Amino acid sequence: MIYFNVDTTRPRRDHEVDGRDYHFVASREQMERDIENHLFIEAGQYSNNLYGTSIQSVIDVAEKVIPGICLYHIFVYSMKDDRTHKS
Repeated sequence: MIYFNVDTTRPRRDHEVDGRDYHFVASREQMERDIENHLFIEAGQYSNNLYGTSIQSVIDVAEKVIPGICLYHIFVYSMKDDRTHKS
């Protein structure tokens, strides 16, 4: 099974590895800009931190597994604040 990383603005915990557990974004402002520039399929806020699924992470997984197919889940608890990609 192959997973892709969710981007987040929350601080990395001691046991976590960037690129394995999450993709830790350098700043909230950068992630907000990326969301506004439609670089995320979905994004939301939980406990004052942003989380989201970048378009690029889905493309990367789809190219590695079965071309054109990628399944993912979103965090239900942040759905009320989600912003979806509009194409």
